[in-house]
Amino acid sequence: MLIGEELILDDIPYAKEIVFAILVIVIAYIVNKIVIKKWIEKVADKAGANFDNFKPIVNLLSIFIYIVAIIMILRIFGLEGSLTGLIAGAGFLGIVIGFAMQDVLSNFVSGIILFLDNKFNVGNVVEIAGTIGTVDNILMRTTTIKTWDGEVVIIPNSQVTNEIIKNRSIDKPVIRVKIPIGVEYGTKIDDVITVCEEMLEQYDEIKKEPKPQVAFQEFADSSLNFELRFWVDFTKVNIPDFKTEVSAELQNQLEKSKIGIPFPHVEVLMKK
Repeated sequence: MLIGEELILDDIPYAKEIVFAILVIVIAYIVNKIVIKKWIEKVADKAGANFDNFKPIVNLLSIFIYIVAIIMILRIFGLEGSLTGLIAGAGFLGIVIGFAMQDVLSNFVSGIILFLDNKFNVGNVVEIAGTIGTVDNILMRTTTIKTWDGEVVIIPNSQVTNEIIKNRSIDKPVIRVKIPIGVEYGTKIDDVITVCEEMLEQYDEIKKEPKPQVAFQEFADSSLNFELRFWVDFTKVNIPDFKTEVSAELQNQLEKSKIGIPFPHVEVLMKK
């Protein structure tokens, strides 16, 4: 009913409830985006840690806040009794849903385990299930890794907790690079090792300890195969680019030393 130009909320069905529900949503949003974030930032500063490392607990608190908000909205509309009845009568349905949601629940629980176990943090360089890259985010259901090729890989947390994890950021941020090389038969093995070692010494990016290695691998069908192994700081070097640079220089040094790089060939004998 209108009195003058004023609208009486009591005369509009559920008007007050809608206003209070909107207010609850706004408060939940403010608490989640501002209060929780500021609090976690202070905790991170006191602990001397990166804020990104606390993303899992931020996500968990966000879920809790919105669940509380939903319960409050149901109470505002007087539906808490209906909710209780649904929960009480959902026995068999809950079992069915439980089987259907077991993967989701498994990933959720694994996310909590990852946070509590602290196997790695956001920003760490890790290898999980054959994927190497930087941990971009740890959510309650999935872990996101950004590879050195720029690809974003999303791995379910249940798989992460069951995999062998190589955390390359623990201790020293170094990684071993391997470059295979084959030279033609007739070349002295010592000459190849000398050329490769002198070439590797030119690069300041290559660690002196552990010492770079040039290892003979095998007498292959068409070549003598070697492997160059050296360590670099992956926080200062782009691995694919640096590997390409070293390989190009290796080719130049082998050519200068008159050491040929063979190609596979097949000899066919004709019988008369």
